[in-house]
Amino acid sequence: MAEEREREKVCGGDGRAPRIVEHPQAMVVRRGDPATLNCAAEGDPTPDITWLRDGLTVTTSADDPLSHRVLFPSGSLFFLSTRAGKKDTDSGTYTCTAANLHGSSTSRNATLTIATLRDEFRTVPRDVVAASGERAEMLCAPPRGNPPPQLSWTRNGHPIDLEQEGERVRLQEDGTLLIAEVLQTDEGEYVCHATNQAGRRSSPPAILDVLVAPFWVKAPRDVVGVAGERAELSCRVGGDPPPTVVWRRVGGRIPVGRVRVLRDRGLRVAPLRPEDSGVYLCKATNKAAEITANASLTVLTAPQVVEVPGDVEVQEGGRLALSCAVEGRPPPLVYWTREGSQTVLPTTRTPLPLGPPRGEDAGEIGGVRAAYEVLHAAHHLSGRYVCGGVNRAGGVMTRVTVKVRPSHLLPPPIISVPPANQTLQVGGRAALFCRVWGSPPPTVSWRHRGRTVTPNARRKILPDNTLTIDDVRGDDAGRYWCVASSPRGVTEAGAFLSLAAPGHPPSPAPDPATAPRPPATPTVRVANETAAVVEWAAPGGEGGVTGYTLEYYSSEEDGGAAWRVAAAHTPHTTFTLGPLRPAATYGVTVRAHNAHGVSEPSGIAEVGVGGGWVVEEDVEVAGGLTTARVVLQEARPVPPRPAAKILWQTEGDSSSVEGFYIRLHHESRDLHRDAGTGDTPVIHRPPLSGESNSTVVTVLNAGPGAASYVLHGLHHYRTYTVFLVPFLKTFEGRPSNSLSFITPEAAPTRPPQSVGVQLTNVTTASVFWSPPPPLHRNGPITAYQLEIVSADGSVFLSRAVNGSIRSLRVHNLTLGDSYHVTLAAITTAGRGPFTAPVSLHVDPVLLHPLAKSGPSLASLDGDVWVIGMIGAAVFCILLVSVATLLLWRRHAKNKALGHAGEGVHKGEGLGASLATGDGALWQEYAGWQLEKVCGGSADVKVLNTAGPPGEGDPPAPRSLVTFYRGPDADGPYATTSLLAPHSRHSLKARPEDHRGEGSDKMPLVGHTKSADRTYHTDGASTLRRIKGGRPLLSAPPLPCLPPPMSESPYSEAHYTPTLAAHHRPATSPTLPTARPATPTSTPPPRLFRHTLTACPALLATEVKLAKMDKQQRQEEEVAVAVAVAETSRRSQS
Repeated sequence: MAEEREREKVCGGDGRAPRIVEHPQAMVVRRGDPATLNCAAEGDPTPDITWLRDGLTVTTSADDPLSHRVLFPSGSLFFLSTRAGKKDTDSGTYTCTAANLHGSSTSRNATLTIATLRDEFRTVPRDVVAASGERAEMLCAPPRGNPPPQLSWTRNGHPIDLEQEGERVRLQEDGTLLIAEVLQTDEGEYVCHATNQAGRRSSPPAILDVLVAPFWVKAPRDVVGVAGERAELSCRVGGDPPPTVVWRRVGGRIPVGRVRVLRDRGLRVAPLRPEDSGVYLCKATNKAAEITANASLTVLTAPQVVEVPGDVEVQEGGRLALSCAVEGRPPPLVYWTREGSQTVLPTTRTPLPLGPPRGEDAGEIGGVRAAYEVLHAAHHLSGRYVCGGVNRAGGVMTRVTVKVRPSHLLPPPIISVPPANQTLQVGGRAALFCRVWGSPPPTVSWRHRGRTVTPNARRKILPDNTLTIDDVRGDDAGRYWCVASSPRGVTEAGAFLSLAAPGHPPSPAPDPATAPRPPATPTVRVANETAAVVEWAAPGGEGGVTGYTLEYYSSEEDGGAAWRVAAAHTPHTTFTLGPLRPAATYGVTVRAHNAHGVSEPSGIAEVGVGGGWVVEEDVEVAGGLTTARVVLQEARPVPPRPAAKILWQTEGDSSSVEGFYIRLHHESRDLHRDAGTGDTPVIHRPPLSGESNSTVVTVLNAGPGAASYVLHGLHHYRTYTVFLVPFLKTFEGRPSNSLSFITPEAAPTRPPQSVGVQLTNVTTASVFWSPPPPLHRNGPITAYQLEIVSADGSVFLSRAVNGSIRSLRVHNLTLGDSYHVTLAAITTAGRGPFTAPVSLHVDPVLLHPLAKSGPSLASLDGDVWVIGMIGAAVFCILLVSVATLLLWRRHAKNKALGHAGEGVHKGEGLGASLATGDGALWQEYAGWQLEKVCGGSADVKVLNTAGPPGEGDPPAPRSLVTFYRGPDADGPYATTSLLAPHSRHSLKARPEDHRGEGSDKMPLVGHTKSADRTYHTDGASTLRRIKGGRPLLSAPPLPCLPPPMSESPYSEAHYTPTLAAHHRPATSPTLPTARPATPTSTPPPRLFRHTLTACPALLATEVKLAKMDKQQRQEEEVAVAVAVAETSRRSQS
């Protein structure tokens, strides 16, 4: 800075030092290409710019006119052609310097690199051979270059996208292409490419050859052939290199003279013989691997009709019986059908033996007889009937004519302009037309991929029901259905919306105006009960009609009528509509087709059938059906839905075949095997008895050759037998062979049966069950889900057990707890419903042998209240019977005691005896054991009225006995006085004699008439008021029941009666009482008193006794005492 100031002073101070305003930038260029290094500076005066390379001054054209470097006035350095030689090179580090009188300034460094790339690869790829699934490496080392080149690979001229290939294909650091798992699509020509700024170099191509192990294009499958015909076993394989195929027969020799290897390596055997049956093996081999498969060839016998009735004619209301027998091997499925009705009639099938028993075929079924019967034939049953028989070898049919002597609408909605197929570009606009009419006016909706189309910003439904879709996307493609609904039925029409591939032109929907005019309303030329010939006139005008479609509906369809296509694209103007239902009304309409689309429908023609004799057609019309032969080639289920696909081939003259009836039979399923057996259900023969369910599907003939059809709406895991019947108008041809298949499995629809539990000990229980019903298993049971829930709702056990197990032992139960057990069956398709909860109570009582007598104690849990009610009712009936018997005995003894000379008194007589002091009361003695007789509920009281101890004479024994109900009762059970003959005078008791000191209570024993009040004691510390000298009514007690004579844990050894003070009030020292001592063990429950109060009959008896007069009650109570004494003596003896 000092120098600059000094220089400014010297120069007068005017100007400024240079400053770099644009620095050169590093760059890479190819050798020979021009290049420019920019540099700009400012200062006053204008600075001069010079360049340095690697610290040395750069020679420019200003210094040497031959130099290829040019210094621009702006300061930039321009290279006419960059050089990269050993002697002369432009590569290096460049700087520019700007200088003037006031100083200098230097730019930042900038590197100029001359890119180079050699031609030779250090390592070139080589051909590689790898098996499919193995590892392969394609080697490559790029040529040297500056900067280092980048590597890439191409396969068959197309770059390999490493990101899309993922981890399977990787590029290593050394340039090697690694393929971790070789696929057949990896085969091809590989080239390694090296690229930098100097250019691109490509290696010589290398071939990757992928060996593909043999694989089945068409694997061998089981074949059923008929003796005398031919059979072909397929064995079409693929692989690289092509495999070699060898056939051999397992356990036998191949019939060389009758065997030929086909071009596709299949095996043809012709003509077939029964001894050709066996297993044939196909082996395919190449360098990669070897595969083997086998197929069985079964030679069968086609069905033959051996018994058939002739033409039948019956009166209307009479019995119609048809029966025919068909033989074949395997036993055929025999059926009856009314020709043209499409339905299989309910028949009864019985087996026919194969012939005289011989060897292993003894008892084998060789044929089936089918019988169809109608008890009261109606006129509409007249017609042609067909008896057919089918098995895996072929089919046969015979025709029978039945004559029954006679005894004497609004259409569904019509889509007049259906939607048309169209192909559009992505982003285009689609318009699907749908014009409908009907009465009442139908409602229209659109459906796409099974879902109703909801209008939104892109999809709109116009007032004329046209569906428009803006900005068409990929998810808009598919089939669209226009659905017209009204109370008369539902009509649908569909069209496909497709997206055009890039580079392909779109194909929009045709203009409805270009479609032909509708044909004239058809007319019915001739009709019978099952068919009608309909004809119509071609539409006028130009249009180039190419065909017609005939649609019809029936007024007798369930759930509303629907339009059905009877003929599509037929070139004729006549058509035979059939089969028709008897006495039904049909509507028929026709549409015309041309190259632009389909016309609106014609008017509707009504076809009425019924009444009169059947108009029969000439059987010769069906003559062409005899030359057509239908072979059912395949019938297999289509999982996961209950559907099946069938494939058939029409041989011979098929021009007379109008269509096919696909008849489907399904039988009861007793073919299921439980899990663990490993068996696959196989149909060995059709059902022989009962009615088989059947379904018929009509398919129009698509022409000669193979055809297929998918059957929907089948049941899960059910065995089906399917065959085809060709038809022409109302005539049927010979049926095809039959094939069987089983639909996919599903979850069970019923829970397991007979679920029960049984306690083994106080901590273990056994749970046992049986599988669901066969018709509801929907597949082999693979497992059972066991759920045990505690009473508090917590899950005690949740476990899946093997499907072959029928019981399970559960441990670690808690004594006294309750559990709920549920069970569900499981197939491979899912779990079925759970059973109703079964209760398990861990109670040791259930371990008693009697508690185990039933199959399941827990299963009776819901019926305990029923059993208890029945037991209570029986017990009450027994008690009423006993009470009635005792009442009868009382009356008998009362009569006997009524004639005795001794007086028996109670109340006043007792008081008199006590007053005189010469009458004593009975004391109970231990020999009676009243507590045993009364179940421990008797109390004994001994009354002593002689005052305190020591005053007067002691009471005599056998004076008074009081029977108590028990310590919890309100009063005595019975009180009986037995007095001597001389104790008959009355006693006037003084109240003060019965009061304690300081007490003003009423007397406790006896009577008093003080203040006109009379009280009657019942032996306890309570009094009952007496009005008019008579105590209040109280039902006399019944005697105690005698004890059983057998030994009991409550025998008299447990009880020792002693005298003890009981109910001894402080105010009454004159009432010493004695009661039995407390027993040493708990007495049995006293159920009699509770049962007495629970039985209305016994209560009614007490009320009745309470209404008797005083004398009768006294006599009855005496009789009770006598009966008790006698019973006690008998029990002790």
